[in-house]
Amino acid sequence: MFTADSVLSEASRSYAQGLMADVAADQDWGVSAAGTGWALKNGWMPRTATGLWDVNSVGRVSVGGRVLLVAVLSEGHATKESGIAAVEAAARAAVGVL
Repeated sequence: MFTADSVLSEASRSYAQGLMADVAADQDWGVSAAGTGWALKNGWMPRTATGLWDVNSVGRVSVGGRVLLVAVLSEGHATKESGIAAVEAAARAAVGVL
């Protein structure tokens, strides 16, 4: 979705990237913790069978002049907040080794 070899047209890529860069303030978490110039989509929901949370974040960040695509998928968190903390820690750790 972010590269020219995407199956999406240039116009579709630009539209999707614009949506991902315009995030409500209360949803400014996830892979954005790993860099600047981010564009992201987050997802979260409690599982009805267990009450545990699935928390995910995918997107693009800039770090040290490089643009990186990052995806963090997680499950089994006691709260949404603990899931967000885990996703952000994983995103920072992944970017930190690149």
